[in-house]
Amino acid sequence: MFCSMCGISFDSNVSEVLKRYARLENPRITDLSEDEYREYFIESSDITDGTDNIYTEFNWDSQDELKMGIISHITTQIDEAYSPQDKISILDVGCGDGFTTILLSKAYPNANFVAMDPSPSINKLRGESRIKVYQSVLQNTDFADSSFDIVIILGNLMLHADPFDTLQLAKRLLVDGGLLLFDFKNINCSSRVLAKNLGFIGNRALNKKNFIQRNFSNMRYGLSRGYMLDFCESIGLLVKNSYSKPPRLLEFGNKSQHTRGLSGVVWRLLNTVDQARDEMAWLQFTCIKKD
Repeated sequence: MFCSMCGISFDSNVSEVLKRYARLENPRITDLSEDEYREYFIESSDITDGTDNIYTEFNWDSQDELKMGIISHITTQIDEAYSPQDKISILDVGCGDGFTTILLSKAYPNANFVAMDPSPSINKLRGESRIKVYQSVLQNTDFADSSFDIVIILGNLMLHADPFDTLQLAKRLLVDGGLLLFDFKNINCSSRVLAKNLGFIGNRALNKKNFIQRNFSNMRYGLSRGYMLDFCESIGLLVKNSYSKPPRLLEFGNKSQHTRGLSGVVWRLLNTVDQARDEMAWLQFTCIKKD
């Protein structure tokens, strides 16, 4: 579904999910079956292969390169505001098995962390020093206002039942002047614009169903920079910067079938166009809570 006024997309069942999600309390989260988990949270409950390797179906050249590359979009922004030695508190929302939290804890040895995810895979972090673990969603917690210097929502905002509520809660939990760092899939990158238009005109020449599904997979919401800039301003967040970044399969080395052949060539060409437009597949935001 697409909104002609705001330009964002959303799953057709969002309103029904929101009704059920409101009743999803912490004890129930721990009891979810895999099918139920996917219905609520879209992605699998475990993105690993049973070890520390993530998204292994994409055949990455280097897990270290992938993980450090993902986290570098966060550490670069934090380092502009804080020293690695500062005693700060950081909330990592939707961190999966917690590899982001682990890497951050090594980069900021004096910081304290809260790692949060509804997946049972987050329990791998239990026992880690300076990291408190919550198998939960932000809406089910009762943190005091102004509890954190930094809130991070990396790679999952567009999966939330209500990402706008999540951002408002995150802002409330920040100290004045604190940082909110998040990213999301960009509805206005060239491949998604093409997929949307093919859907509208009913063109099957490019294997429409597969092409459209691929471009809108794991996107309960498709968001745009303009809409999110306005939204952040409306809730009292100053957007320090925003920039686009490529899909991970083009940003980090891999041997995935999706990057091969003619389709891989076309995907890279579209990404080159998007790089010039600063409208690549993901948008990264750094926001400051206004005093």
